[in-house]
Amino acid sequence: MARTLHQLTIFVSGPSGVDSEKAALRVVAKEISRRSEKTHSVTLRVVGWPDDIRPGVSTDAQSEVNRQIGTDFDIYIGILGSRFGTPTNASGSGTEEEFERALSRFQEDSTSVRVLFYFKHDAEDPYSLDIQQLERVRSFRGSLGNRGVLFRDFRDTNEFTQLVREHIDGLIIDEWRSAKWIALSASPAPDHVGSPSQHETPAIPMSDHSLDIKDVQGDEDELGVLDYVAGFHEASGAIVEAMSRISEATIRVGEEIQSRAAETNVVTEELEKQKGIGGSRAQQTLLAKARATVDRTAANLDEFVTGMTPNIEEYKIHNRALFDNMRRAFHASTELAQPDNTENRRALAELIPAIHQSQEHIMALQSSLSRVPALTGRFKRSRKRAAAVLGELVAGMSFSIEEARALLEEMGGGPAADSAG
Repeated sequence: MARTLHQLTIFVSGPSGVDSEKAALRVVAKEISRRSEKTHSVTLRVVGWPDDIRPGVSTDAQSEVNRQIGTDFDIYIGILGSRFGTPTNASGSGTEEEFERALSRFQEDSTSVRVLFYFKHDAEDPYSLDIQQLERVRSFRGSLGNRGVLFRDFRDTNEFTQLVREHIDGLIIDEWRSAKWIALSASPAPDHVGSPSQHETPAIPMSDHSLDIKDVQGDEDELGVLDYVAGFHEASGAIVEAMSRISEATIRVGEEIQSRAAETNVVTEELEKQKGIGGSRAQQTLLAKARATVDRTAANLDEFVTGMTPNIEEYKIHNRALFDNMRRAFHASTELAQPDNTENRRALAELIPAIHQSQEHIMALQSSLSRVPALTGRFKRSRKRAAAVLGELVAGMSFSIEEARALLEEMGGGPAADSAG
């Protein structure tokens, strides 16, 4: 079926110090494009300084950047670390001026652009910091909440990659309709809005850049039922793969923790025998060995959390795409008087026990962790991080199961036959 492919341009803005995040954004855009081209007829390209700015002359350097970039972008992404940037004739820095121009567009027309802003909080050497630059960043960050701008903080490039992947994918799924952004209120945030770092980044819309594949009649921006079904199956396959990796990692770390726990028990038993010999060298040796064993357990957990994070983000992104495409397929088939959803219902129903099985593995790990005594501070911190990740994933999977069952009922034929969960 002939259709129109829409190219959305992302303008990335930020001073030196966030170059790795800018590079990561380009990788994320390519990754999302491969998927969204099939599911939403959308591709992404990233532009920004210095990669996409050619030499030129204007009243000042920033004016030339503004002239070349213009307003021909659909998503603005601003990034600041410890540096605010070099002042321009109009603003405190180029990044601030670019942000103000994008924000002004959104306030004038909320269907013209989407605006996302991120702040990097890394463990930079304090002796290398420019305190004046950092204070300007803090002042700018502090001013955003009162202007109705929500932003996100991140620690490193890996976390930024995960955040921006989810946010851009969410924008396309949730707010891209009929070849434009949906209209949003651009009024200031209410007084009860909390710290901006606790909220999702605000959206801000876009202009329409269409790459005509071929001329078509009718509504060329709508996909057909087969496109949605294909999108559902692609997302379903990606979810199954992500869950498989999650289950394997969960089982593996669970076995490692049990092994470390057994080693710790042996050492602590020996330590108990040495208690009667106060301050003995053997006691000191056993104590050091016990701490080292517990800290290896903490290292196992840290590696687990780091390795799990991309899989969890992959699960969350495809989970949203899965239900979005299945609902659209169901409604499209109903409009075409083709209500037979037997195969689609079966595919959705088969996903429920698969999610539940992964959830059981995670809950088993949660139970094991709760029984391991926190014998060192490092392990206590690692267990806390792991518990937060696992708890979020269990809750997300429970929501997915309930969502699937609700959709099955909506599609007819009553609830899913399985009783998992």
